[in-house]
Amino acid sequence: SGHLFESKNGGVYYGSYYADRLKEARLLYVPPKTEGTFVVNEKTTTIAFGAMQNCINVREIVLPEGLTTIMDSAFTNCAALSKINLPNSITDIAWKAFKRCQSLTRITLPNQLTRLNNELFAECVNLQQIDMPESIRQIRSQPFKHCSALKSIYIPSLVENIAGRDLFMGCYSLNDIKVSPNNLFFEVMDGALYDIDAHALLACQRSQEVVKMKEGTTWVNSFAFQGCTRLRELTLCETWPMRGNNSTIKSYD
Repeated sequence: SGHLFESKNGGVYYGSYYADRLKEARLLYVPPKTEGTFVVNEKTTTIAFGAMQNCINVREIVLPEGLTTIMDSAFTNCAALSKINLPNSITDIAWKAFKRCQSLTRITLPNQLTRLNNELFAECVNLQQIDMPESIRQIRSQPFKHCSALKSIYIPSLVENIAGRDLFMGCYSLNDIKVSPNNLFFEVMDGALYDIDAHALLACQRSQEVVKMKEGTTWVNSFAFQGCTRLRELTLCETWPMRGNNSTIKSYD
């Protein structure tokens, strides 16, 4: 039994051995010159920090069942990556893991994942769809930052915390925001996403033309209306702190 660094199929691994058999491994490094499809060793349980960062010519990554952890920036700037499977054994995907994966168009998240970490998909400019499992409980700061092609988002039933005031910054194509009817903390009204307990308007569907602010709202997130080029009328609620005498804001052609 023991531990050993070794190279397999173009990747550098740190392995744990028992009776001369590989028990589990951690993928540490893949050279940036790697191209095409990269198959991660079947005994791998962890993709290390920055392990495949800047592998700009890798188009597909095959991950094994039994993988549990993807660490910070593991696949950052894999610009050609268009296909990756995320096994349901994964329980943690860390910050910026897929940042600037500019060829991803759709991704399905594993059903044991409980948190979307900071800038997880930031600058994935062609990402249109994220299939979200009901296991998600937390959405951290800016996981979708500058996902300019993202068309829809679903907030699952167990989500109780959304961090940051710029949730959908740069998401100019976001025309469909849905919340599970079983979620007790968030809701959508008139195309706007609200944090119920915080009395906050978090974001608005970019195609929305008319918004009547929910009564009780006292806070509007930064970038909540960014990209809402069709919005022509916004009615403030009675409780809005700076409402004044004019409760409706209109745009005129």
